[in-house]
Amino acid sequence: MSRDGNVVDEKKGTSALAPGQRWSVARKREVVMRLLRGEALDQVSRELGVEARRIVERFVTHYNGERLHSALGYVTPDDVLADRQREIWARRDRKLEAARVLRAERRAAAREEAKVA
Repeated sequence: MSRDGNVVDEKKGTSALAPGQRWSVARKREVVMRLLRGEALDQVSRELGVEARRIVERFVTHYNGERLHSALGYVTPDDVLADRQREIWARRDRKLEAARVLRAERRAAAREEAKVA
């Protein structure tokens, strides 16, 4: 808006009032457009805010409840808070030991077959 109260197109530097057009009509148009633009942007920002909140909640849930953290001994923060890390480590140790035994048995069976053949 210029100093004398006319609506000015800032890109062109010219007045938006047509010859003979009254200020009140132009002002009304400007106000209506500003309101429409503002409402549209508010709607978009609300929708983006809801979507952003949903994305952040999903990330936090994954980060705290599913992702294994090396600094915590490859358990989740939720498991640490619930003091379940010792149980998890013990279960992993049992699985690893069972896998070692199974591999040793398979290697021994393969050696026996190689001797026979």
